[in-house]
Amino acid sequence: TERRRSSSWPRFGSLAFLIVGIVLTSILDDFMLPSRFVGDGSQETIVRKAAAPSAAASSLRRRRESKCTTSHSSMNSNYTNNASGAPRIRDGGDGSYSSSILENQVRRQALFQALIHRNQHPTDCQTRRILLTHDSRAKDGFTLEFQLYARHLQAGLAMDRTFVFGDQFQTAYAPANCQWSTMNMTTTTNVTNSWNCLYEAPSNCTETMVNANIRNEQGKEVPPPDKVNASSKFKMTYGIHVDGEKKGSGFFNSAYYGNSRIVDGIPFDKPFTRNWNVDVLEHWDRVMGRFWIRAQMAHYLWRPSVGLKSEMDLRMPQALLPPSSSSSASSNSDDKDQRFIGMHIRFTDNVKHFLNDFGRDANVTRSLDHFMEMAQEIRNETGISTIYLATDSTEVLKRLQSSTYSQEGWSFHIQNGVIRSDSHQVMWFKKSRGSMAAAIATDVEVLRRADYLIGSYQSNVFRLATELNTVYQVAKYPLDVNRHRTVDIEWYEDP
Repeated sequence: TERRRSSSWPRFGSLAFLIVGIVLTSILDDFMLPSRFVGDGSQETIVRKAAAPSAAASSLRRRRESKCTTSHSSMNSNYTNNASGAPRIRDGGDGSYSSSILENQVRRQALFQALIHRNQHPTDCQTRRILLTHDSRAKDGFTLEFQLYARHLQAGLAMDRTFVFGDQFQTAYAPANCQWSTMNMTTTTNVTNSWNCLYEAPSNCTETMVNANIRNEQGKEVPPPDKVNASSKFKMTYGIHVDGEKKGSGFFNSAYYGNSRIVDGIPFDKPFTRNWNVDVLEHWDRVMGRFWIRAQMAHYLWRPSVGLKSEMDLRMPQALLPPSSSSSASSNSDDKDQRFIGMHIRFTDNVKHFLNDFGRDANVTRSLDHFMEMAQEIRNETGISTIYLATDSTEVLKRLQSSTYSQEGWSFHIQNGVIRSDSHQVMWFKKSRGSMAAAIATDVEVLRRADYLIGSYQSNVFRLATELNTVYQVAKYPLDVNRHRTVDIEWYEDP
């Protein structure tokens, strides 16, 4: 009897410890995120549905929630679509993935998007610390420019500053006077800069609002922007000098973290300088990594304006993405979407950069046959045989037309009315930028909605597409599924 008792007790004790461990883990999981990462009521709904926290954790969250008063309706609009405000869990479209994993991804993403939104929507713009940019530093690519300011958004969050575009900000990709061909008049009454012609404003603050009654450190009234000495050695914003190259240590630029209420945009276009570290985010960089963070920032900014959306809607491939899930749709849960592979094949002037920067030959790594070999691997794994092809090269389309891939069971969708070329001249598209935004944005939008992506991370288009796609498909695929395949270069930050 004693022997039987002694042998059964360890098993009972182990079971008891296991049960206690599970309960404690459930409680501690809800304490892991600091209070400032918890959203308002709409986000609280997501948290409860995803994690079903304990009563003690729920009580703590309610106390935290009482401090959070910002409305997140505009933030929610570009990634949610059902009554509860949360993306619908789709399990990869075939029930192959654990819903608990997907729910945790949705929860974490909702918390982070709420954090960005609060930083960008202060209650008082006249006292808020501001990161302000007046002009576009990106002088070439549409997606390079977008990525540059997604990184400014990230830097603002890291430095506790709201990121704001100046009232006179200009981008070469906005049509003249913000007149879209699909609209009879200016698309919005609040377009104060050309960024707002392409996208919704990222903040409720404007340059005029943050400049109201500003005095510099000597107590003198600050001159208006058009009277600031533009030829000054240091970039000067409203009487506040910011030297983007010489302030701070060799690893950190203290000027942006300092006491100045308003600082100017950051020259991220100069890589490997001390500016490179100003956008490191407490906690999140360590836990989630740079790719995930950049994906979240891009997602927050990717809100096409009414005018740009109207142009994109005309270009969207309706056979692939029905009208109800076109660019005006807000999330990834339209059940009429068919699964497809998104391809981006970049040639033209990128070939020269690829050789100079990486010593690689794009004619080899980016051949259509190489892309189709990778697509075949995906088809073997998933059964997907539909491809959306985005390319800047007319030669790629000629190669596709002469191939036998359609006879092998592949179906292709390609956007028409796109300016393409076979030129390797740098900035061959420079004179056409004012009319190219809709075509490029449509390619990015379709790639954003793909199930799998194939391309080269040397291209800003593909980098942006994979980042946006990661967030868009958060409720459908676990993050560790290898859905983004590169034909040559792995992901990196530039800008």
